[in-house]
Amino acid sequence: MNITSLKGVEKLHNLTALWIQNNQLTEVKELKNLTKLTHLSVQPNRLVSIEGLDNLTNLKYLYLDKNQVTKVKSFEKLHELIELGLRNNLPICFRIGGK
Repeated sequence: MNITSLKGVEKLHNLTALWIQNNQLTEVKELKNLTKLTHLSVQPNRLVSIEGLDNLTNLKYLYLDKNQVTKVKSFEKLHELIELGLRNNLPICFRIGGK
């Protein structure tokens, strides 16, 4: 597919799983209020920003493989996270603690 924007998906407040694979997405900030999400797969796309994903505190499975992510801020609010996929991205700077 050739989806380049997630505009409108922010209205799906009860969504618990979302697979948006093999598209042309560069950001996922529209997902920041979908706090019921437990499964999210955004691989492969062209993500350079994962801003807003730290708000998804119910996430258990997050797959960001095969994108262009270079910086990952802390996911310390994601207490439910069981699995995180970041394979095949650009060299990543990963912040493990607070600020």
